[in-house]
Amino acid sequence: MTAQIVASQLFTALELNNIFSYRKALTKSENNFVNLMIYMKLKIFTLLILIISSNIVFSQNNFDVTVAGLKAGDSARVTLQKSSESLFKKLAKSSDGSDIVISFSGNQSLSNGKWSLSIDATGYTYPTAKVLNIPDDTSAKITLTELQTGSYKYTWQDDDSAAGHSTQSYYSEPTNIVVLDKTVSVPNDYASIKLRNDFGVVLSDDIKSWSKEDSYRLYKMFSSLPFRENGEGNRVDFNTGEGVRGVFYLTDDEQYKDLTLEKDGDLVNATISQSAFTYATPLVVTIDGIKGKFYSKRLYHVVVNYVTDFASNDEMVDWIADGSFGFKFMKPNQDTETLMGEDSSNFQEFFDDEKMEILAMFEELPEGFHKQDGLKYMVRRINGQDHPKYKTAAGIAWTGNADYLSDNDNINDSKMFVIEWMEKAFNSGNIGDLHRLILHEKAHFLWEYTFDQNLKDEWAEIGGWFKDPTSASGWSTSNTTESVSAYAHLKNPNEDMAESIAFYITNPDKLLNVSVKKYEFIRDRVMHGTRYVAQIREDLTFTVYNLFPDYTFPGKVTSIEVEVTGEADEDKQVKITAKLNSDDPDYDGASSIYARFTSSIGTIHDIGLSPVNGSLDSVLVGTTTFNKLEKAGYWTLSSFNVYDKVGNKRLENTTTLGLKLFINNTLEDVIPAQWNYDLEMRVVKDKFIGGNLDGTFRNENGTEFQAIELTGSVYENRKMNRAGFRIINPTLDDPEAQVYERQSWVSEFYKEKVINDDVPQENEYETTKYMRAYVGIPDYYPSGYYSVSMMNFFDKAGNLSDTFFVRDTSDYYIDKLSKLKQFKDVRDSIYVKTEYPDYKKPEIDINNINITAEPTNPQAPDGETQVDITMLARDISDFPGYEAGVYAIDIRLRDPLGNEFTYNTYNGTMQHPQLDGARSGDEYSKYGNGDWKAYDFRILLPQGSAPGKWGISAATVWDRAGNFKPYNFVEYVRFDIIESDIVLTTPLEVEILEKHINAKNVDSISAKMSCVPCKDLNYVYTIYSRMGGGGAVVRGEGKFENDTIVVNNIQTSGVLDGLVNLTVQVTDSTSALIATKTAEYLKDVVYPKAYYTKSNIQDQGWSSLDSIVVAIKVESVDVGGTYSVTIKKSEKTGSFPGSSSQNDLVLSGSIDSEEFNLDDLDFSKVQSGYNKFILTVTDQVGNAGEESVLYYLKDDDRIVFLGNSIDPESDYDNDGVKTKFDDCPTTKEGQKVNVTGCEFFDLPVSNFKIESTSATCIGNSDGLLNLSVEDASVDYTVTITGKDNVTITGDSKTASVSGLAKGTYTVCFKVDGQSSYEQCFDVVVGEPEKLNAFVSVDEDDKKVSITMSGSNVYNVEINGKRSTVSSSSFTTELDTGLSIIKVYTDLECQGSIEQEVFVSEDIHYYPNPTDNDVKVHVGGEDQQVKVSVFTTAGVLVYTQEQKIEDITRKTEIDLSKQQTGTYVVVMESKTVRKTFKIIRE
Repeated sequence: MTAQIVASQLFTALELNNIFSYRKALTKSENNFVNLMIYMKLKIFTLLILIISSNIVFSQNNFDVTVAGLKAGDSARVTLQKSSESLFKKLAKSSDGSDIVISFSGNQSLSNGKWSLSIDATGYTYPTAKVLNIPDDTSAKITLTELQTGSYKYTWQDDDSAAGHSTQSYYSEPTNIVVLDKTVSVPNDYASIKLRNDFGVVLSDDIKSWSKEDSYRLYKMFSSLPFRENGEGNRVDFNTGEGVRGVFYLTDDEQYKDLTLEKDGDLVNATISQSAFTYATPLVVTIDGIKGKFYSKRLYHVVVNYVTDFASNDEMVDWIADGSFGFKFMKPNQDTETLMGEDSSNFQEFFDDEKMEILAMFEELPEGFHKQDGLKYMVRRINGQDHPKYKTAAGIAWTGNADYLSDNDNINDSKMFVIEWMEKAFNSGNIGDLHRLILHEKAHFLWEYTFDQNLKDEWAEIGGWFKDPTSASGWSTSNTTESVSAYAHLKNPNEDMAESIAFYITNPDKLLNVSVKKYEFIRDRVMHGTRYVAQIREDLTFTVYNLFPDYTFPGKVTSIEVEVTGEADEDKQVKITAKLNSDDPDYDGASSIYARFTSSIGTIHDIGLSPVNGSLDSVLVGTTTFNKLEKAGYWTLSSFNVYDKVGNKRLENTTTLGLKLFINNTLEDVIPAQWNYDLEMRVVKDKFIGGNLDGTFRNENGTEFQAIELTGSVYENRKMNRAGFRIINPTLDDPEAQVYERQSWVSEFYKEKVINDDVPQENEYETTKYMRAYVGIPDYYPSGYYSVSMMNFFDKAGNLSDTFFVRDTSDYYIDKLSKLKQFKDVRDSIYVKTEYPDYKKPEIDINNINITAEPTNPQAPDGETQVDITMLARDISDFPGYEAGVYAIDIRLRDPLGNEFTYNTYNGTMQHPQLDGARSGDEYSKYGNGDWKAYDFRILLPQGSAPGKWGISAATVWDRAGNFKPYNFVEYVRFDIIESDIVLTTPLEVEILEKHINAKNVDSISAKMSCVPCKDLNYVYTIYSRMGGGGAVVRGEGKFENDTIVVNNIQTSGVLDGLVNLTVQVTDSTSALIATKTAEYLKDVVYPKAYYTKSNIQDQGWSSLDSIVVAIKVESVDVGGTYSVTIKKSEKTGSFPGSSSQNDLVLSGSIDSEEFNLDDLDFSKVQSGYNKFILTVTDQVGNAGEESVLYYLKDDDRIVFLGNSIDPESDYDNDGVKTKFDDCPTTKEGQKVNVTGCEFFDLPVSNFKIESTSATCIGNSDGLLNLSVEDASVDYTVTITGKDNVTITGDSKTASVSGLAKGTYTVCFKVDGQSSYEQCFDVVVGEPEKLNAFVSVDEDDKKVSITMSGSNVYNVEINGKRSTVSSSSFTTELDTGLSIIKVYTDLECQGSIEQEVFVSEDIHYYPNPTDNDVKVHVGGEDQQVKVSVFTTAGVLVYTQEQKIEDITRKTEIDLSKQQTGTYVVVMESKTVRKTFKIIRE
């Protein structure tokens, strides 16, 4: 025993559970104290580890056995055994006849407790087994007496050893036998002789000597089967070996399935693991104070595997199946076709391993269940095919139950006697799952043929099951934590029972963890007291330390939010937010949620939710995308599974939470892909990369090998998602080879048949989609025929259709509802020859698995543990050097609660480079080899992991050829109670005197026990929770002093709250059971709380007093208790008008349901103002909860809900004044208040309207104001600056003020009788503006633009022609010459504006410069023009009228007589005014 285990015993799990459970009910200050206590214990715990580490074997004891009486050369075997825990053997051999001292020390030292000491000495008489008490006993002596007679005599009597006490005379047989020219050393005890003569089995001592007990156990196992290889009474010839069929060797090494067979001609050499004998025959042990037989079927399985040659001997297998279990393994023939109503080519023979596991697990059941009514046949569907109706099923028990037979017109009546197995039951690689599945399917026949209706109804009741027409299975359960698996929770009581029975046998800790009451029901009502212990091989276990284990289920889902975004013709984004009921997310939070939704046509969509904060939280969010083609309408929630990181789970459904999901897809697709019956296969050789599952692709950098090219097509009205080919080997070159299916999936589709790589891809609407896939066939793959047995097609909408390939399509029936979902086609095959086919399974060296486990926080362990596991593995082949190679290894860890966690190549916990290629998807890179290689797992167990013994429950190794070998490291050990002969005349009665366990008496419970005769008998009591989920189990024992006793001061603080069982078992002096009695009680040390109190007015603002109803929701455990409500006056911070005293309003009643209404509250008796609503809940065991307080504000005949406090920063009457300043908190809606929140007179500004009219002209005083009001209920006095007051009274709503000059006037409205009220406005009276006009002329375009201001309408005259202009600008063309422009308005007082404008005709002159004259071209129609010439100094040179020629429009300027220089020329006429310069040269 290690130092850590010793330390953990000193700081017991019970003590920790007590602290853990109790601290949840404490206040914060109380928890601080408890945390201090825990801290102190941690210090002590750490110190103990340091002390004990100096003496690792502190609790182990050396023990010496002296053997006297042995003759020189003789030997005896000494055996020490401690119940079911340990078995040590040593050989004592005398060389000179002196006493022999054997020491048991080191690895064989003895732990504290009772041990059995026995000896086996052929030819001697010796004492019966002796019981030792360690450490009190430190040595023992055994004296042997030699038998003198040569005749044979055998006697046996029961004692404390495994095989009983037997003696036999010395038998003069040789100790060696010659077998195939080899001399084998053999024992010669009675059982060994019987094995040789009856069964042809020779026990060899060459590896390890056989003890009398072990040979006896093996003989008993052979005898349990009607198997007589040599026939009764035959003898083996010791000189020739005639009659020997097999030689059995014993080894301390572990063997795969405890047995290794090697054939040498007709002789079979068998090597058996010593550990297979530990529980081979019943050990009389005491568990929890009860005496019983403890044994397993492990050695029986070894013998069955031997006689059937690991199930390859069909004759022996069929004989055992029929003789022991009453069923037959069917083969694919006409009988199967008749039985199943389906073409026989859809079925196949069972593989050897499959038959072996089925026989083994049926044998684990109690003998009364071995042959089961209604079960006659085992049928195996062909590899690669799902069941046509139940596509996800791995096995189907056709019991005749209507759940299976409905809507199946083609089902033959005889089919009800069948378990039909699909390949997926066997090829997952996990042996534990297969074991549970086998037992699960067998249990359906127990349900149908063995269990009566009363038992079924009681099972449904304890599971919370009820018929639910809205559920797909027709059943639902309200229980969210007591199902051993999600599948058990999903279906119905039948499936729940089947799952629970399977776990009861293979993993009972798991069932106990989730539901003690289900475990007890199966133990007492189904198994009749027989229970099972699932023991993991000791050297594959390790210890996890955790002072604060997480046994708490994730909180109940209390709210769901679903958000769907996206247009009707777009993909939808769906977001789901789930909130859990949580006090502390570190304990009751969740790490993940898995939800599945199902549409009305059966398509599914999954979504995962993750914590919002960290790795654990009470709020989880998940998003997913619904394709726009998926089914429209409501999607039904199938499952909503909530998990934490240490394996606790809560399973919700539509019964326990409300969730609706509606998808508005106008483009929905409800028709799956339609097969076109055009599958083609051909063998190609090229370079490839990838793998069959992820896709095999041509690649010039890949590995060259053969492949099968598969092509075909479907018609899809929308878009395809993926398609899968399921490939099998119907016939192989090696008839003994047994291989499972291979798959090839594609997600690329083409426009036409794929004949080369140039064909374009296409996935459009309403088209035929062609596909091409490759199945890689490297040389280590099977050699023989390959076929496609099934194809699966998924479109983008999630619709699934299948094609079943059969030999005779006329024998395959498709029902009318599946015509568009299921197709049938003729199965064909193709031959592929490979050079080095690898059919052998890879293997793990199960004798070299190393485990180290260290807490990451050793000072205060919290469950987080670094676990390192190393194992050796190799692949083997008939062609050494061409092995496929190891592909993957996975292991499964089981914690003390039965939770299992899988680690493998793919989740990154395996640390080794050898499989990196496999992880990246390149299966074909190269051959492996047959060398052993080390593979490492590095695993970090999370905080909160369950404390105690963990272990490797299973492992699987795979090679790249698809071969795999699963290893099961769990031994299923049975415990059958031994009942006493004592009969009670008055039955046992038990009770807890306190009736209820509450916070006051939790550590001082008294239990009364009585029966007749009970005096001097023993009792064992156990108190534990019926609710599952961990917690302590309180146990005690003692002796009846009288027929009636009371046991006091029982501490139950560590037991989880809820329903609690007190179980008392009475035993006799030998610990044999006399009677058992169980009583159920309610334990509740958590003070109740009304965690949800809601008023119907809390979201409605002010409401009538007559309408108020308060809804209260309490925890389910508090139903049956009472409530008390008190309503009293409450003052806010600051003053409040009115009295502060009133009589309290009090009412109370009983709590009959989790939700109830208080609708008889008479708030009319409550004074106006703030009122305090106080609710107190007292549970049915007397715990009074904390007050739940709500506040209301009352105003005469109306009331408003405030919440659980009066918030001084709030504004309850919405008047803009915070509560802490509000002296009038009940102001009516819309009233004007002052700074203290009190109402004052006010009128809205919109009540008043003023219209002004400007003075008629500048300087006039004839402006006008028109006044009006909306509210005529009051009289107004209006003051205007500089004017007399006017009034608006009575029904009149208007008044006016005239004679106003330009200016700003203050107009104030006053209300008669409201002296403090005045509403003033500033009003402007205007007058016309001054007239302005700006004239702009564009001579080039001969246009004029006029910009004006001062009026809205203008008169514009040009040369006497008037235009009326309504804008501020005006543009028009002008004639050449002089124009007179006049602008004025209709108001004479604004005057007018006049302006002359001249627009000249254009002229052109040349040459310039000139030495003579200049010719001038003049535009227009003038006949003459005045020409004036000036010097630049302004001196007139000449001026004269000049004629303009009619046709040329030219005239000349004569400068010939002038001096050189620059001259200014001015030309004027009616339409011409131009000035320009001429240079005279």
